[in-house]
Amino acid sequence: IAIPNGIRLQPFAGAEARSFAEREAGLVMVARFAKQKDHATLLRALALLRARGLRPTLWLAGGGKPRHRGVIETLANDLGLGEQVQFLGVCRDVPGLLLRNRIAVLSTHYEGMPLALIEGMAAGCAVVGSAVPGVREVIADGEDGLLVPEADPAALAAALERLLCDDAFAASLASAARRAATEKYSRELMNRRYEALFLELAAR
Repeated sequence: IAIPNGIRLQPFAGAEARSFAEREAGLVMVARFAKQKDHATLLRALALLRARGLRPTLWLAGGGKPRHRGVIETLANDLGLGEQVQFLGVCRDVPGLLLRNRIAVLSTHYEGMPLALIEGMAAGCAVVGSAVPGVREVIADGEDGLLVPEADPAALAAALERLLCDDAFAASLASAARRAATEKYSRELMNRRYEALFLELAAR
Protein backbone atom coordinates (compact mmCIF):
# COMPACT_ATOMS: atom_id res chain seq x y z
CA ILE A 1 0.00 0.00 0.00
CA ALA A 2 1.41 3.37 -1.02
CA ILE A 3 -0.20 6.61 0.15
CA PRO A 4 1.20 9.67 -1.65
CA ASN A 5 2.12 12.65 0.47
CA GLY A 6 -0.20 15.61 0.07
CA ILE A 7 0.30 19.37 -0.04
CA ARG A 8 -1.74 22.31 1.20
CA LEU A 9 -3.73 23.47 -1.79
CA GLN A 10 -5.12 26.66 -0.25
CA PRO A 11 -2.01 28.77 -1.03
CA PHE A 12 -2.57 27.98 -4.72
CA ALA A 13 -6.29 28.77 -4.76
CA GLY A 14 -5.72 31.75 -7.04
CA ALA A 15 -4.05 29.73 -9.78
CA GLU A 16 -7.04 29.63 -12.09
CA ALA A 17 -7.68 33.36 -11.68
CA ARG A 18 -4.20 34.08 -13.03
CA SER A 19 -4.25 32.95 -16.64
CA PHE A 20 -1.22 31.32 -18.19
CA ALA A 21 -0.92 34.12 -20.74
CA GLU A 22 -0.71 36.78 -17.99
CA ARG A 23 2.29 35.16 -16.32
CA GLU A 24 5.96 35.86 -16.88
CA ALA A 25 7.64 33.41 -19.25
CA GLY A 26 10.05 32.53 -16.47
CA LEU A 27 11.40 29.30 -15.02
CA VAL A 28 11.30 28.35 -11.34
CA MET A 29 13.19 25.57 -9.60
CA VAL A 30 12.53 25.12 -5.90
CA ALA A 31 15.21 22.85 -4.45
CA ARG A 32 17.94 22.99 -1.86
CA PHE A 33 21.52 23.04 -3.10
CA ALA A 34 22.72 19.48 -2.58
CA LYS A 35 24.26 16.58 -4.50
CA GLN A 36 20.80 15.09 -5.02
CA LYS A 37 19.62 18.09 -7.03
CA ASP A 38 20.90 18.76 -10.53
CA HIS A 39 21.01 22.53 -10.90
CA ALA A 40 24.04 22.18 -13.19
CA THR A 41 22.09 20.43 -15.96
CA LEU A 42 19.43 23.14 -15.82
CA LEU A 43 22.03 25.88 -16.17
CA ARG A 44 23.63 24.14 -19.13
CA ALA A 45 20.20 23.79 -20.74
CA LEU A 46 19.65 27.50 -20.17
CA ALA A 47 22.93 28.25 -21.93
CA LEU A 48 21.76 26.21 -24.92
CA LEU A 49 18.52 28.19 -25.00
CA ARG A 50 20.45 31.45 -24.82
CA ALA A 51 22.40 30.43 -27.92
CA ARG A 52 19.03 30.01 -29.67
CA GLY A 53 17.88 33.48 -28.70
CA LEU A 54 15.71 32.44 -25.75
CA ARG A 55 16.56 34.17 -22.47
CA PRO A 56 13.95 33.38 -19.81
CA THR A 57 14.72 34.37 -16.26
CA LEU A 58 15.49 31.42 -14.00
CA TRP A 59 14.51 31.75 -10.36
CA LEU A 60 16.34 29.37 -8.03
CA ALA A 61 14.69 29.14 -4.61
CA GLY A 62 16.16 27.03 -1.83
CA GLY A 63 18.72 26.80 0.90
CA GLY A 64 21.26 24.03 1.26
CA LYS A 65 25.00 23.95 1.75
CA PRO A 66 26.92 27.10 0.75
CA ARG A 67 29.62 25.07 -1.02
CA HIS A 68 27.03 23.44 -3.31
CA ARG A 69 25.44 26.80 -4.06
CA GLY A 70 28.88 28.28 -4.71
CA VAL A 71 29.59 25.70 -7.41
CA ILE A 72 26.33 26.57 -9.17
CA GLU A 73 26.92 30.33 -8.88
CA THR A 74 30.35 29.86 -10.45
CA LEU A 75 28.89 27.77 -13.25
CA ALA A 76 26.22 30.40 -13.96
CA ASN A 77 28.91 33.05 -14.32
CA ASP A 78 31.13 30.80 -16.44
CA LEU A 79 28.21 30.17 -18.80
CA GLY A 80 27.46 33.88 -19.09
CA LEU A 81 24.14 33.55 -17.26
CA GLY A 82 24.94 35.82 -14.32
CA GLU A 83 22.11 38.31 -14.89
CA GLN A 84 19.63 35.70 -16.10
CA VAL A 85 19.76 33.44 -13.04
CA GLN A 86 18.35 34.76 -9.78
CA PHE A 87 19.50 33.04 -6.55
CA LEU A 88 16.76 33.69 -4.01
CA GLY A 89 17.95 31.56 -1.12
CA VAL A 90 15.20 30.36 1.20
CA CYS A 91 11.99 31.78 -0.28
CA ARG A 92 9.18 32.67 2.12
CA ASP A 93 6.57 32.92 -0.63
CA VAL A 94 7.02 29.95 -2.95
CA PRO A 95 3.33 29.97 -4.00
CA GLY A 96 3.59 33.61 -5.06
CA LEU A 97 6.76 32.90 -7.03
CA LEU A 98 5.18 29.96 -8.84
CA LEU A 99 1.93 31.82 -9.55
CA ARG A 100 3.87 34.63 -11.26
CA ASN A 101 5.73 32.33 -13.65
CA ARG A 102 4.81 29.82 -16.33
CA ILE A 103 7.24 26.95 -15.93
CA ALA A 104 8.37 24.90 -12.92
CA VAL A 105 11.41 22.65 -13.31
CA LEU A 106 12.83 19.90 -11.14
CA SER A 107 16.22 18.82 -12.45
CA THR A 108 17.30 16.09 -10.05
CA HIS A 109 19.08 12.76 -9.70
CA TYR A 110 16.45 11.05 -7.55
CA GLU A 111 13.44 11.87 -5.42
CA GLY A 112 11.20 10.29 -2.84
CA MET A 113 8.04 12.34 -3.29
CA PRO A 114 8.75 15.56 -5.21
CA LEU A 115 6.48 17.94 -3.30
CA ALA A 116 8.11 21.01 -4.86
CA LEU A 117 7.12 19.72 -8.29
CA ILE A 118 3.58 19.03 -7.11
CA GLU A 119 3.39 22.59 -5.80
CA GLY A 120 4.36 23.78 -9.28
CA MET A 121 1.53 21.70 -10.69
CA ALA A 122 -0.93 23.06 -8.13
CA ALA A 123 0.15 26.60 -9.07
CA GLY A 124 -0.86 25.95 -12.68
CA CYS A 125 2.66 25.91 -14.06
CA ALA A 126 3.78 23.77 -16.96
CA VAL A 127 6.18 21.34 -15.32
CA VAL A 128 9.34 19.60 -16.49
CA GLY A 129 11.13 16.96 -14.45
CA SER A 130 14.01 14.52 -14.72
CA ALA A 131 12.80 11.00 -15.53
CA VAL A 132 14.05 9.50 -12.27
CA PRO A 133 12.34 7.46 -9.55
CA GLY A 134 9.85 9.61 -7.66
CA VAL A 135 9.34 12.09 -10.50
CA ARG A 136 8.23 9.41 -12.96
CA GLU A 137 5.40 8.46 -10.61
CA VAL A 138 4.04 12.03 -10.56
CA ILE A 139 4.28 13.25 -14.17
CA ALA A 140 2.43 11.60 -17.04
CA ASP A 141 4.79 12.57 -19.86
CA GLY A 142 3.08 14.68 -22.51
CA GLU A 143 -0.18 14.78 -20.56
CA ASP A 144 0.38 16.90 -17.47
CA GLY A 145 4.09 17.63 -17.81
CA LEU A 146 7.28 16.65 -19.58
CA LEU A 147 9.90 14.12 -18.52
CA VAL A 148 13.48 14.36 -19.76
CA PRO A 149 16.43 11.99 -19.32
CA GLU A 150 18.51 12.59 -16.21
CA ALA A 151 21.56 14.85 -16.60
CA ASP A 152 20.82 15.61 -20.27
CA PRO A 153 21.08 19.38 -20.93
CA ALA A 154 20.13 19.03 -24.62
CA ALA A 155 16.93 17.14 -23.81
CA LEU A 156 16.00 19.58 -21.07
CA ALA A 157 16.67 22.53 -23.37
CA ALA A 158 14.44 20.98 -26.04
CA ALA A 159 11.59 20.48 -23.56
CA LEU A 160 11.90 24.03 -22.25
CA GLU A 161 12.11 25.47 -25.77
CA ARG A 162 8.87 23.72 -26.66
CA LEU A 163 7.10 25.18 -23.63
CA LEU A 164 8.52 28.66 -24.24
CA CYS A 165 7.60 28.69 -27.92
CA ASP A 166 4.27 26.84 -27.97
CA ASP A 167 1.98 28.73 -25.62
CA ALA A 168 -1.08 26.62 -26.36
CA PHE A 169 0.73 23.36 -25.61
CA ALA A 170 2.29 24.75 -22.45
CA ALA A 171 -1.05 26.09 -21.23
CA SER A 172 -2.76 22.75 -21.82
CA LEU A 173 -0.07 20.94 -19.83
CA ALA A 174 -0.35 23.51 -17.05
CA SER A 175 -4.11 23.08 -16.83
CA ALA A 176 -3.79 19.29 -16.70
CA ALA A 177 -1.04 19.58 -14.09
CA ARG A 178 -3.22 21.69 -11.80
CA ARG A 179 -6.10 19.26 -12.20
CA ALA A 180 -3.85 16.30 -11.34
CA ALA A 181 -2.46 18.06 -8.27
CA THR A 182 -5.87 18.98 -6.90
CA GLU A 183 -7.38 15.56 -7.57
CA LYS A 184 -4.48 13.37 -6.40
CA TYR A 185 -2.23 15.24 -4.00
CA SER A 186 -4.25 17.28 -1.54
CA ARG A 187 -3.40 16.94 2.13
CA GLU A 188 -7.09 16.23 2.82
CA LEU A 189 -7.04 13.24 0.48
CA MET A 190 -3.85 11.96 2.10
CA ASN A 191 -5.48 12.20 5.53
CA ARG A 192 -8.60 10.35 4.35
CA ARG A 193 -6.46 7.56 2.93
CA TYR A 194 -4.56 7.16 6.21
CA GLU A 195 -7.81 7.19 8.18
CA ALA A 196 -9.32 4.52 5.94
CA LEU A 197 -6.20 2.38 6.30
CA PHE A 198 -6.17 2.70 10.11
CA LEU A 199 -9.87 1.81 10.32
CA GLU A 200 -9.35 -1.20 8.08
CA LEU A 201 -6.45 -2.41 10.22
CA ALA A 202 -8.39 -1.83 13.43
CA ALA A 203 -11.33 -3.83 12.07
CA ARG A 204 -9.07 -6.84 11.61
